[in-house]
Amino acid sequence: MKNALLFFTAGAGYLLLAHIAVANGQAWLYAASLLWLLLAITGKALLRGDKRSWGILTATCLVMGGLLYHDAYTSTPSYTPWLLYTPSIVMPLLMAVFFLRSLAAGKTALISTLASHIRQQTLGETAADVPPALAAYTRMLTWGWGIGLCLMAAWHCVLAASGHSQLWLLWSQYYSPLCVAAASVLEYGYRSSAYRHYRHPTLKQYVQGMVGYKG
Repeated sequence: MKNALLFFTAGAGYLLLAHIAVANGQAWLYAASLLWLLLAITGKALLRGDKRSWGILTATCLVMGGLLYHDAYTSTPSYTPWLLYTPSIVMPLLMAVFFLRSLAAGKTALISTLASHIRQQTLGETAADVPPALAAYTRMLTWGWGIGLCLMAAWHCVLAASGHSQLWLLWSQYYSPLCVAAASVLEYGYRSSAYRHYRHPTLKQYVQGMVGYKG
């Protein structure tokens, strides 16, 4: 419950800052949005003294400082809006890397691993019990999610580069997450129907398994 509350607070704070930044167009608000998101993601690691997280934070602050200085003392076009746009491009790409990297030879596809975990938790099956047809399907599904996330990142980049900040905000903060949620529900429905001769976790168990998966 505590983690869920922290996640909701961090997400709501970033969403509010993003709206204010787009509405006002002030450079420091773009920087504040990125800093809030970064602290929300790496906060626990920073408190543990994780060197990589501190390195990322330091590098990000240096970039932000350079861009803010550029805005303040030059008359050339501002690049600070990209402080707001970049997470919506980089985060789907990083997720796509996790999906697609798991498809390398000798590795188990990410969704296959996730499905095996959920079936073990809810149905008591081991990895060896997962039907070959489902294993092949989840591998193909891993390809689909990886490619879909790359397309999402590309679309966000196109919207950002076009200068339509309001449209970018709608897509990156609302439409894209809704598309992901809808695709997940539709995929679950398709899998339950196409492979109905196999046992499946309920949708609630499926969601709980994804949320609780530690990798």
